[in-house]
Amino acid sequence: MKKYLVASIIILLLIYIFIYSQKLELPFKGISPIEAITKVEKSDGILINLGTFDSKIWYISKSNHETTINELIMLYEKKGWSHDKNDGSGIFFQKNNNEKIITCRKWASRYLLCVDDI
Repeated sequence: MKKYLVASIIILLLIYIFIYSQKLELPFKGISPIEAITKVEKSDGILINLGTFDSKIWYISKSNHETTINELIMLYEKKGWSHDKNDGSGIFFQKNNNEKIITCRKWASRYLLCVDDI
């Protein structure tokens, strides 16, 4: 147990050093890059909801692009949206003659940031 704790602390320290050296910023205010990375690294989930900022829902994932997209599709289909297509970085959904586009992009070389314009 003690080895696990020490290893976790070392990993988080390395992440903090990486963030500081890269001067990473998120495209929204409300949560710091360190908080976002800590949240995703501590989670076993594929898609982590970072919260709603500037009328947009933000997600982060450390999984590959295909796995992240599939997780988003399952999440939004549970919310009643029908997956229409993927085009570039956009995932298109339809519901009651409305269209929703969720976009994902690489962030900090290891993570995907996805945004849903509410």
